[in-house]
Amino acid sequence: MKVLVFSTVFPNAVQSTHGLFVYERIRHLARLADIRVVAPVSWRIRARARVPKRATIDAMAVYHPTFVYVPRVLKVLDGVWLFCSTLWTVWR
Repeated sequence: MKVLVFSTVFPNAVQSTHGLFVYERIRHLARLADIRVVAPVSWRIRARARVPKRATIDAMAVYHPTFVYVPRVLKVLDGVWLFCSTLWTVWR
């Protein structure tokens, strides 16, 4: 069984404790299925630190596409921008 997990809270090289509860659930699920994780990283975090676009954590492929948004402006469009920023990664 193949499972794609999409989460905006998942550990990465810079934020190692970000979303540990999601990571633990997915780690246990990985015993039963082939897991791929798409965990977008905001452009602000990517600009400040080097978060790899792809990583392997406990035999799970983790992809970190860049999530583009404008802080404090047009918050109603954040969902649309998240969709557009991650569409290519999810489609692959």
